[in-house]
Amino acid sequence: QWYVEAGAERVAYFPNMTEPSLDYPQEAEEKWHSNVLFTGGLHGVPERKELIEHLKERVDLTLYHCLGNPTVTGRDYYAAISNTRIGLNISAFPDFDKCLSDRPYHYLGCGAMLCTREVPEMTRLFTPDKEIITFMSKEEAAEKISYYLEHEPQRAAIAAAGQQAVRARFTPERVVGDMLATIDGTPPDRPWSEVVCP
Repeated sequence: QWYVEAGAERVAYFPNMTEPSLDYPQEAEEKWHSNVLFTGGLHGVPERKELIEHLKERVDLTLYHCLGNPTVTGRDYYAAISNTRIGLNISAFPDFDKCLSDRPYHYLGCGAMLCTREVPEMTRLFTPDKEIITFMSKEEAAEKISYYLEHEPQRAAIAAAGQQAVRARFTPERVVGDMLATIDGTPPDRPWSEVVCP
């Protein structure tokens, strides 16, 4: 909407992407292994803090970059996300259509099962309960995470399907190709494709 109001000639939605040469499972020492991982900040979003504090009391949650925990970057970041069973995503913009940060794409590419707060039109990107797990409340998040930590074959199957999905749909070549096609006036026919303006 902001770009439309600024007078942009064509505005379209494009998802974040995964880069297979970076986002792949990487073995690391035991200190990087976790059951559930969140590597984001709070960014002044009260719901994030409330959800994280709720989960800390109910599941084995490892945190970086929030609540006084150190930030993890570079190779350490990939060591952490490659060796967690469930990557947690909490969108700072839950009302924006299809709004996911780049973090979910990293988690999926590295082989973690993604558990993310649901946002509008998410099903145009991924299939819930098959490729990712979604939640709408802190109670639902804790319940689903606990379930999949106790049911490893189902967790592993969803993680594998999520990794396959992100690598098939959201590589740099695919996303940039969609961008160029849209600029040329022939937007791709993808489930997530949407030219907002004109």
